[in-house]
Amino acid sequence: MPDHNYFSNLIWQIADLLRGPYRPPQYERVMLPMTVLRRFDCVLAPTKAKVLTEYDKRKDGKLNADSVITKLFDNADFGYTRITVERPLRLRYQMSTEDKARFLDACPRLLDDVQAIDKALGRKPQLDWNAAWKQIEDVLNKRKSNWKATEQKLFRGVFTRTDPEGKPVAKSGHSQNYEADPDLRDFENVPLKDDIDAYFKREVRPHVSDAWMDRTKDRAGYEINFNAHFYRHTPPRSLDAIDSDLKSAEEQILQLLREVTE
Repeated sequence: MPDHNYFSNLIWQIADLLRGPYRPPQYERVMLPMTVLRRFDCVLAPTKAKVLTEYDKRKDGKLNADSVITKLFDNADFGYTRITVERPLRLRYQMSTEDKARFLDACPRLLDDVQAIDKALGRKPQLDWNAAWKQIEDVLNKRKSNWKATEQKLFRGVFTRTDPEGKPVAKSGHSQNYEADPDLRDFENVPLKDDIDAYFKREVRPHVSDAWMDRTKDRAGYEINFNAHFYRHTPPRSLDAIDSDLKSAEEQILQLLREVTE
């Protein structure tokens, strides 16, 4: 019986055959659908002989188009690219007594700096973290204070909250690029035959105008949706037929009740 090493070697043999026409990152586009097809072959194996026999009976005859259950598809018809849709992080800055005490419990050496920031920026909420942090940096520069990166990160984590009304938080050193909000991250499966940029403009941008794609996280996948390709609508029964069945059921119930009460 084949063991793990057998299948591992088999996969590498297939990879050797793919070298040349395909680059290593493209192997999954061939190996995944072939794996799916092999799985289908195994699942359908018990009825394969009967299906072939039936095919031989029908191949020379004329079939009703509505009864045809065989369709031909390209490999790309089942594939998609999973794209990551990002939206900007929006923060509201506000210092409070409780948050101030919590921060100083972790960083007591920064007491004087925090007092100076509290005095300079006040306690009113600010919806532009970029501007707020610029003011904080000015205060620290005047005091010639140098905070560690971990202290800066903790300060933002304690004194800010996400707010949909806030301005997007710019990446450090990039005024046009924004930090992504992990809570707003979403994904879209774009068919391989669709242009990704056109799909994004058509399906995503009208609903979230501030979104962008992180193409470094693209992943290829395959899905065979039988309902989408083979479903045939069956019209519902007429109201008269349904009404007749209901009346028949009522009569049967009444008959049973009579037998119980007699």
